[in-house]
Order: sequence, then structure tokens, then C-alpha cells
Amino acid sequence: MSLRLKLLAAFAYVLVLVLIALEIPLVLSLSSRVDSEVRSQAAAQAQVVAAAASARIGDRAQLQRVVAQAGRDLGARVIVVGPRGALLADSAGGGLRSESYASRPEIASALAGTSRQGTRHSDTVVLTIRELRVVDQLCSGIRDSQSSTRHRPATSQ
Repeated sequence: MSLRLKLLAAFAYVLVLVLIALEIPLVLSLSSRVDSEVRSQAAAQAQVVAAAASARIGDRAQLQRVVAQAGRDLGARVIVVGPRGALLADSAGGGLRSESYASRPEIASALAGTSRQGTRHSDTVVLTIRELRVVDQLCSGIRDSQSSTRHRPATSQ
């Protein structure tokens, strides 16, 4: 093996190491930034839905239309629950109207007055990705009633 070939191999090896050393932090930083942007947009969307829903708490049909439209616009399932966690409106339809969501951590948190955002495992959602990205936003409606909106971005697949 000639000296020129050894130098070329050493240069290629160092170049690959430098590229890897620079690329790993870049990928981690980019991933963190994208996740932060998704969280920020989800929180803003939840606030818009909460504001629109709070003005229509007294009219279930109008509330259902707002929630259904928000679900279509966001490409997500949007729910609104009452002060005890009972489902008031669901963008997926009214099939679970009597269902209580009070025991779900994100809803319990919102009903307690704490807005939070995070990811949790769900055994009830049958998807390839079995994690929910949830955003809670408290909204007050007519007659000082409280509701909570939850927004779960749709998953592709």
C-alpha cells in the first residue's frame, strides 16, 4: 500500500469522524426544535378551539359543529368535556356521549386548573403509534361552567 493511499484513507477516516461528530448534535438540536414547534402550535390551536367552544357551551348542536370543524381543520380528534369530565362534544362523533373522561390524566389536570402538554401511553387508542400527544386548555363558558378541550394530532399510517 503506497503512502499516498494511506494518507487518502486516513483523510477519509478523519473526514467521516468529523461529519459524524458534527451531524449528531445537529440532528438532536433539529429534533428538539421541531418538537418544540409542534408543542407551541398545538397549544395555540387548543386555545383557539377553547375560545370558540366556550362561546357555545350552552348550545350542544353548535358546540358539536365547532368541535367537528376544528377536528377537520386540525386533522385531529378534539373533545370538549364539562366540569365533571362528562363528554360534551367530540369531533369523532357522539357515540361516547355518556363517557366520563375525568379519570384521564390530561383531563383531570385541566379540570383542576392546570394546563399541561405531554405524551402518554394509551391502551384504548388502536394505532401503530400508541402514544397520545395531548394538550389541555381550560375554557370557561356560559354561566361560569368550565370545559376542557383536548387535541390529539392525527397520526399518519
